[in-house]
Amino acid sequence: MIPETDSTGTFQFEDGRLYRMPVLFGPQPGPRQLPDGFREDHGLYPKRRMASLTYGVDLQALRALLPPRFSVRGRPSVTIEVTHISEIEWLAGRGYAILGVKAPVTFHGHRELVHGDLQLVYWENLADPILSGRVEIGAPKIYCEIPDPRILRGVHSYHCSWLGFRFFDLELRDLQEVNTGSTGAKPHDGLMYYKYSPRTGGGAPDADYVTLSPSGVSLNTVDRILLGTGSARFHPAFWEDLPTMHHVVSALSRLELKELLDARLVDSHGGRDFADQRVVV
Repeated sequence: MIPETDSTGTFQFEDGRLYRMPVLFGPQPGPRQLPDGFREDHGLYPKRRMASLTYGVDLQALRALLPPRFSVRGRPSVTIEVTHISEIEWLAGRGYAILGVKAPVTFHGHRELVHGDLQLVYWENLADPILSGRVEIGAPKIYCEIPDPRILRGVHSYHCSWLGFRFFDLELRDLQEVNTGSTGAKPHDGLMYYKYSPRTGGGAPDADYVTLSPSGVSLNTVDRILLGTGSARFHPAFWEDLPTMHHVVSALSRLELKELLDARLVDSHGGRDFADQRVVV
């Protein structure tokens, strides 16, 4: 006779630790959970170079991309940013790149009124920040290829693609350095994300709320600002081109970019780990 044994699992969650799938191997290392004894220097790292263009857009077209209880704040506009990040400590010195689109909004919560920017979408070229950002802070992140820019005689040329289909181009030119004390940024409450996670099998979603990265807590220091002019364009896409994101790219391509309001290249260092991310109520 085979002796009876207790064959139930012994895995247990540890209080106060962060978990992401696959959870059965223990707490998940990441930007908000580093090896014991390792302390990030947010005053020095990472290093960033961001190309940024801000355009005026049609009010109704922008409203069509905003969830309920969001309203356009000030002049209807979107800011498109391509950022290359290096010397990231939570990635043991590696880096990645980001393409982001955001708009100035006000969120009319049940108990809070928040003035800030709503991040409509992020593309990143590495899975690790995509997974941690989506799950832990609610950022709308998806994948694409973002190579280093081509720079020729002062013209900075960027593009983004997915498995060979080029869906975005950005160019900066006529850049002139200005005083770093004049960033042109207007104070607001922070950067907002609309976090949504469907429930397996249907029914009410597991997550459906707004999160906020509060302003004023980052240790990011601007090293250099160059102002100039430029252009940006999202190329319309069909399902055959981008099977899982053609709807995103095509919607942005229909968001007519009118007058160019700002074009800049910004070098900076330092930052934050977004551990202070919170739900807006």
